[in-house]
Amino acid sequence: MTEPDRSPPGDELTQRYREASAQDKRRPGAHVREAVRAHAQTVIAAGKASAATGSAPTAPAANQSRWKISALAGLALAGLTGLLVLQYDRGTDEEKDLAFGQPSASAPPAPAPAPAPAPAPAPAPAPA
Repeated sequence: MTEPDRSPPGDELTQRYREASAQDKRRPGAHVREAVRAHAQTVIAAGKASAATGSAPTAPAANQSRWKISALAGLALAGLTGLLVLQYDRGTDEEKDLAFGQPSASAPPAPAPAPAPAPAPAPAPAPA
């Protein structure tokens, strides 16, 4: 269904739209309108018939045990997180620095890059 007209009375833009719409001949004919209404009535009648026969519900029952799997998965995740924290907490300072991506305090400094070798002298031309 269409909504009621909420435009203010005397709105020039709405009035021009209605005039242009009335002049447009590209709208569907009466046979299309009747076909749409017939289909809608068929769908409504089918909905009423299925509701009257008491068809089986499509939603799962509220007492199904699907929540138990979710609860078990949550407990397993909490346990694994606890083990990970415990492993990190019992690690050495070097392992903790490595976990945070910081260089270890006891690690030797990185070696300086070696200087580039001097180019070799060009060979002397052979006497001819």
